[in-house]
Amino acid sequence: MKLIHAGDSCIILKLSDELSPTINDIVLEISTAMNESRPRGIVEISPAYSSIGVYYDPVAIEPQEVEEWINVSQTRKRPAASIVRDLYRIPVLYSNAHGPDLQEVAKETNLTPEEVVKLHTTARYRVYMLGFMPGFLYLGEVPTPIRVPRLKKPRARVPAGSVGLAKEQTGIYGIESPGGWKIIGRTPIRLLDTAKSPPTPFKTGDLVEFISISSEDFGRLNGTSVEQTKTG
Repeated sequence: MKLIHAGDSCIILKLSDELSPTINDIVLEISTAMNESRPRGIVEISPAYSSIGVYYDPVAIEPQEVEEWINVSQTRKRPAASIVRDLYRIPVLYSNAHGPDLQEVAKETNLTPEEVVKLHTTARYRVYMLGFMPGFLYLGEVPTPIRVPRLKKPRARVPAGSVGLAKEQTGIYGIESPGGWKIIGRTPIRLLDTAKSPPTPFKTGDLVEFISISSEDFGRLNGTSVEQTKTG
């Protein structure tokens, strides 16, 4: 573990370069402890795959104080198994219209489109982090037979709700944005609501399952709040 100063208002606690549930569990344990003992001047705690970004107000708190608090938080972490994780069942329309790369993914993996969909919907995914755009979900890990590389040339516009593949990851675009993931479907669920705080309910460590739906279901569910996909 090491601390990295990223400018004058952010310190990153880097645990590893590894992408794994074990490392991400430690991120979850430490970030939970941080949120439970957040001192004045700490603006945001942003957990990622294997690191935690701590954003602070340099007027309200000294960098050395932030470092000391981060180090103490590491000793206060509690088992990841005791941390509540929400499960979301996200409906997706897998089709050529909403999944422009579905046929290509099937060709690359020597599977039929139906087999790609079946594999994608039989896994349960962990929310590893949120970014690069607002509401974008980085999820893993994708079943080995459908792991494919990103597009060679990213698209200028990917619709909100698009579900994509990129190697061992799958992801959902929270807003329309550029992107290079291979798109195999789209959810009608509204993942991001800027009128709410926070604008998305997802957090690191949550779980996601995908459910294949029809075009009729897509129309019926269009614009539905993501909270309605959350299970007890």
